[in-house]
Amino acid sequence: MEDYESGQTDVEVLPVGRSLLSEIVTESESPMSVLANSLLADLTLSAANSVTNPDKRAADPHATTAAEATARQARLVAHEIRNALVPAKTALGALYREVLLEAPGDVINRRRESIDRGIDATFRFVDQLVKLSTLAATPAEPFDPLPTIREAVAAVESETGRSIQQLLPATLPPITGHRARVVLAIANVLRNAAQIVRPQGAIIRLQAESIEGAKAVLLTIEDNGPGVPENMRRAIFTEGVSLRPGGAGLGLALVREVIENEMRGLVACDASSLGGARFVLRMPATGMERP
Repeated sequence: MEDYESGQTDVEVLPVGRSLLSEIVTESESPMSVLANSLLADLTLSAANSVTNPDKRAADPHATTAAEATARQARLVAHEIRNALVPAKTALGALYREVLLEAPGDVINRRRESIDRGIDATFRFVDQLVKLSTLAATPAEPFDPLPTIREAVAAVESETGRSIQQLLPATLPPITGHRARVVLAIANVLRNAAQIVRPQGAIIRLQAESIEGAKAVLLTIEDNGPGVPENMRRAIFTEGVSLRPGGAGLGLALVREVIENEMRGLVACDASSLGGARFVLRMPATGMERP
């Protein structure tokens, strides 16, 4: 409860709050202590704003708080790790059943690739997280999108075993952002396509081009999967919305956050001439950001 005239804020601490506050005083960091500190920072900022500018939060009701950002990042991390481990877990489950019926060597040879691929993908993502953890303290920087695209393609091909067709020009204008998060965003779209297409005759095609007189980079990713219903083509970029059974609905939400919110670009989904879905990512060239 806040008293705007006196600037005093009273807080009722519930049992879960006491648990969070106890995490703050521990010397070692944990997911709960990070969230607790974010909540405390939000509360402190809110109390300060109620004194210096009581209308600030009301003027921007959709402002993202530190706790909201922390919780969202935690969900995205869980989503990525789950994506990498589910195939490995499935293959391990099959191995445990089959090893009772067949020669162990034959079973291991058949299942090992899927297991190793999932574990390797998990470790690659953890390595990415270590790099991403420094981004909050570093500004966005210009970078060449071509190596970024190739890195995302290589990661998804290695993780899923799917081949991705690449139609890339010799050069592209630089774009500005956090490069590691752009790699992650592109990889999420590619991974969605790899997970939805049928193993036989699968086509995943990525094309990049400079458009609008080199004012933007257009990245198109399409496949010959089942496609996305027209009434869901915007909704699938919303957190929690997924068309895939068991999907968490976080991967494409990250894509929109990175491309639209961070880079001031645009994302869209429509039908592909291949018969499936076509995802379009428009990223403004450095110095060409839209107002």
